[in-house]
Amino acid sequence: MAELHDMEMSWSDSGWMDPAPTPMEPAAPAPTPMQAAAARVKKAVADVKKAVRKARVKKAVRKVKRAVKKAARIKKRATRRVKRTKRRAVRRAGRRIKRTARRTARRTVRKARRTARKTARKTVRKVRKAARKA
Repeated sequence: MAELHDMEMSWSDSGWMDPAPTPMEPAAPAPTPMQAAAARVKKAVADVKKAVRKARVKKAVRKVKRAVKKAARIKKRATRRVKRTKRRAVRRAGRRIKRTARRTARRTVRKARRTARKTARKTVRKVRKAARKA
């Protein structure tokens, strides 16, 4: 559509306004050998810059990958430490509970023995007293 806009409209035999061909723009003159060499050098420089950019990007990507791996290792170690600490805490708590239960059981047994001895002594005293009276 842009081409049609640029063309001039003219009268034709068909009665319609048809675009008249516009004169061609002059073609660029052929480059001189110096210009051709300069263009080749410019292209080579652009290629080198592109390669350098690519290398920098690759290096940056490698660094990022290394950092990600390192972070993953650190996270893994931390997770292991947390799990180990939890297990230790659970074991300690279990031991503490068992120890407390054992102490309580021993105390209960001691109390029962003491009570039994006292009851036995009282009974013996009563029997002796009754024997003395009789």
